[in-house]
Amino acid sequence: MTLKISQKKFILVLIIVGLIVGFVCAFTFGNDPGFSDDARSYDEFAQTLMQDGFKTDLWVKNQLFDRPLYPIFLAGVYTIFGHNFDVVRVIQILMFVMIGILLYLTCQYIFSEKISRLVGMLWMFAYSPAAYAGILYRETFFTLLIIIMLYFLYKAQYKLSTLSFALSGLFLALALLTNSVFQFLIVLLVVNFLIIFKKQNFGFKIKNLLFFLMPFLIIVGGWLIFCQVSLKNIPTGGAGLFLAERVETMHNINDKYVEHLIGNGIGDYVAYKIDPNYDPKLSRHGWQAWAQYDKLVAEGVDFQTIDEFFTKPALQEIIKHPIMFIKMEIIDFLKFNQPMTPIVWMQAMFVDTHPDMNGWIKISIILAIRLLYLFFSILVIYSIIKMFKKWSHVSWLIIIIFYFNFVYSTLHATARYSIPLYPLYIIFLVLGIIILINKIKHTHENLFNN
Repeated sequence: MTLKISQKKFILVLIIVGLIVGFVCAFTFGNDPGFSDDARSYDEFAQTLMQDGFKTDLWVKNQLFDRPLYPIFLAGVYTIFGHNFDVVRVIQILMFVMIGILLYLTCQYIFSEKISRLVGMLWMFAYSPAAYAGILYRETFFTLLIIIMLYFLYKAQYKLSTLSFALSGLFLALALLTNSVFQFLIVLLVVNFLIIFKKQNFGFKIKNLLFFLMPFLIIVGGWLIFCQVSLKNIPTGGAGLFLAERVETMHNINDKYVEHLIGNGIGDYVAYKIDPNYDPKLSRHGWQAWAQYDKLVAEGVDFQTIDEFFTKPALQEIIKHPIMFIKMEIIDFLKFNQPMTPIVWMQAMFVDTHPDMNGWIKISIILAIRLLYLFFSILVIYSIIKMFKKWSHVSWLIIIIFYFNFVYSTLHATARYSIPLYPLYIIFLVLGIIILINKIKHTHENLFNN
């Protein structure tokens, strides 16, 4: 394929398209922090940080010391520009554009120029991540850190750059301090490092592994030391609470599993049509576990003790009821990977809205969106399977996709948590489409950068 415009001109096109889509979606579908959501917590805590400084008790009181970086980022923006949500939106739109550019540059190390450009351009038209750039959630910030980490990982792999190994470790640490879900990813990355570079000599492995690990250990270790010395608490990531929630929800829906499978797999509107007594809240959160957690926090119990309090009985219950646990895992997998539509939450689409619209039309719209997304998902899965034999090229991408899906399906999931995977899903979607077209045409195309 002959590409008619240069790389610099293409990047300029990406920037223009990304800015247009970003501004339209972020300012049309974005919103200010509500009264009881994560955005409000980040906003209020950032304001407190800005006014009162880095007081140690604030972190414990606000339960944000296991994910401090995004509120620190907001506090920095507020300090410079004032308490202005539109400024945050503009900065996050620029982050959205940067993700697209870095995605294109990362793909250049792995794939052909054609695939790299398709991936970069498709990201710029991804309305859901663009819309979330207009909300004070950490997903855009977190996604950027992940893509920067991947860019340096692939640069390190293909250029054998020691500095790039160090920078990838640095951004992995920053990603972990943005979202503690990353706490075990380091193990898989180290194992994959040893697999990919198995033919390299021992000295190469030790040197570059140390350069990868040192920034990570210094930054994360420094924060843990600060938490232990100043806060008298070590961040746990809250896995105990999430496991307790999982146990509660899996018991809640055990006798109503089909309705909840339909509700999370197709939509609450359809589930209500099947069972008017269907209650989507039963599979959404472990409300009793949350109430007990808040009670222990209010009593001043330290977070490590709280985590241990929830973890042991939850694990015992999971071991006792493995089938129930797996059934609930399937539902959270569906939650995590459900389509995201502007303004309307896909799962609740048409629930108590549009009373004048015919019910079958509502169901047809829901099914059409779901089937289109299912087709895209099948292409992504198909291309991942096809790419397994090219493990050294795509391993970092597959590991992160697997890790996110496994952790969120095991603990607790909602659709917006999947935004950091959208760049990687887009890569495999493009690959899947091209592989399918080549198969239909009976042609062979080199997908990789030689």
